[in-house]
Amino acid sequence: MPSLRGHCACGSLEYQLEAAAENLKLSAYCHCTRCQRLNGAPYIWTTHWTKNAVSWSTSSSSSAVSTSEHAETVKRVLGSQVTSAELYESVAGRKFKIRCANCGTPMGSWSEPKQQWSIWPSTLERPNGDKSGLEGTESFQPTAHQFYGAWRMVTVRDDLPKFLGYPNESPQVDRDAQPLPANFSTSVYNPHDPRDMVGYGRILPHPKWPGNARIAVSFVLNYEEGGENLTLNGDPAAELYLTEYGAANGSKPPTGVRNLSVESAYEFGSHRGFWRVLDLFQRNNMRFTSWSVGRAVEQNPEAVKAMEAAGCEVASHSYRWFDHSLMSPEEERVHIQSAVRAIKDASSKSREPRGWYTGRQSINTRRLVYEVYKEMGLENELYDSDAYDEDLPYWVPAPDGTPNKHLLVIPYTLDNNDMKFAITPGFFNSESFSSYLIDAFETLVAETDLPDSNPNSVPKMMSIGLHCRVVGRPGRFQGLQKFINHIQARHAQLTQDASGKGGVWVATREEIANHWRTHHPPPSNK
Repeated sequence: MPSLRGHCACGSLEYQLEAAAENLKLSAYCHCTRCQRLNGAPYIWTTHWTKNAVSWSTSSSSSAVSTSEHAETVKRVLGSQVTSAELYESVAGRKFKIRCANCGTPMGSWSEPKQQWSIWPSTLERPNGDKSGLEGTESFQPTAHQFYGAWRMVTVRDDLPKFLGYPNESPQVDRDAQPLPANFSTSVYNPHDPRDMVGYGRILPHPKWPGNARIAVSFVLNYEEGGENLTLNGDPAAELYLTEYGAANGSKPPTGVRNLSVESAYEFGSHRGFWRVLDLFQRNNMRFTSWSVGRAVEQNPEAVKAMEAAGCEVASHSYRWFDHSLMSPEEERVHIQSAVRAIKDASSKSREPRGWYTGRQSINTRRLVYEVYKEMGLENELYDSDAYDEDLPYWVPAPDGTPNKHLLVIPYTLDNNDMKFAITPGFFNSESFSSYLIDAFETLVAETDLPDSNPNSVPKMMSIGLHCRVVGRPGRFQGLQKFINHIQARHAQLTQDASGKGGVWVATREEIANHWRTHHPPPSNK
């Protein structure tokens, strides 16, 4: 448990802080007018601690004597041994500001109702001199801006959440102190703030793929047909996204009218495209992961059973295939639970999905999914793929804020994806699709031939996104078949290479997740 010391400018008033995680109540930048005036600064860093976390004393060399009108309160709150402190009421009878009786340095405050301290870390001691950094504060860095309203002195352009009052007790606002949409204004932990712009950085971990493979390849078949926007499902209009009309159409579908052509094109995916793709993988003794939409598998549970029989993984693509970004947390939680139930009911093993990919997610999705899996006791088996930011899996802190717990993220892809047949610019024939996939594959394989001293030489992972109604069409299907033929041929070549390095590991994402947990456990388990 880190024990830190702090003092005023003259050194007369001192304190000791037991900076254990269980003692910390809050760490934020405060923009209230009181803090501005007391410190002559646009905002300050404040931390809140439990009563027993802070003890006060007067320096043995101090001759300062408090003349505070709240002398009895000083004795009761700070201790009778403290003679160099003054208290003055910030909120009558409730909150007392603390300052040195000699130099006047403001040190923080005491809250009578909450029985907690506010300590300003700028008063912490710098053992290596005033021009050195603050040591021991890594565990309680600021996580928000509070009292960030019209009275603020500056507009802060960082990614920390901002609140009109105390964090998670008041409305959340944007950088200009304007209200956020209702589903952003949440009183719960937000796992997406602040943004991580570093990731693994220059040094990637060696994945240690089975057989010393040079690359792990993850095929993902999106089973969405029947879960799209559909007036029969109560949606206002027909589906517009990833249809054979492409993006060039641009016209909005009429409200309340079925589009039978779009429905029929989607049905091709479940009627024929799915079985064509599944057969290809079975003939080549390969397995894929399926992002399966709950509503879709409810209407064709045989697809789930067929994938399981082929050794494929059935993961979740939420309950409906549409945009979740403006959905309320309450409604989205119901959709998550419905998706799990639909896949479990369709499964010949009555098994819940272990992987999750919503796609068009909300700010709450990752947290809500984690909470639902935690309620089922499956949070340690869950992995999340609503990310596109790395070449390898990685751990993130538990999305519900639970200390020392983590969630595994296995990044997905939007570029190695047949969806680009339906958006502009994109693939225009099977050759352009297979060429792009082969180029991506060969880039990653070639990196493993770099000198071991080069941090980019470690093996990587490649994801390929497929859709039953898209790549399942005969004219596009050849692109997928060419790529599978290519990686099989390259696997044979690579495994005969004199370097002793392995070949290609084609795996489900659950297999990749299990491997990563074994060889790269979360930080709390190391």
